[in-house]
Amino acid sequence: KGEDDEFWFPSRLLVFGLYLAEGSLDIRKKRIVIHQTQKSRGWKVLQRLKECYPFHIWNNDERFIIYDKELFHFIFSHNIRYAKHKFIPKTVKNLPSWKLRILLTGILLGDAECWNYKCKNKVKSKVWRLYTKSKALADDIQEIGLKCGMPCWIKWRKDKDIYVLNFV
Repeated sequence: KGEDDEFWFPSRLLVFGLYLAEGSLDIRKKRIVIHQTQKSRGWKVLQRLKECYPFHIWNNDERFIIYDKELFHFIFSHNIRYAKHKFIPKTVKNLPSWKLRILLTGILLGDAECWNYKCKNKVKSKVWRLYTKSKALADDIQEIGLKCGMPCWIKWRKDKDIYVLNFV
């Protein structure tokens, strides 16, 4: 599973993106946990997903629990479990660009912040900034960003041991 195009329907791609940004696995109960509070951008999206996602989603004030066994097994079998070791498998990176844009949206909803950037010529533009502990995930996000027409650059912050991706 996870190798075919049908496995990656739009709402599952959104959930996988949110998982890559803010998720963990509950191995004992075989479920996906996405950490979002009511103030988070991803909260409203996950609330709407509860109505249309084909698998059960439960939430409290701090997290969403997703009972999608196929996605759980995909994540578990590819060992995408720990923040420093997260990555996007090649089978996912080879999806059509419209599906990659949904995945990227999920990632940005989960862990990105938007800020105004002032250039030397005083032109303001919005920049999305994303943080990750995983070098592989940073590289993969940069690759799918390019495929979607959303280039970004990566900066490693040695003081915080974190990679910062800036989308323009």
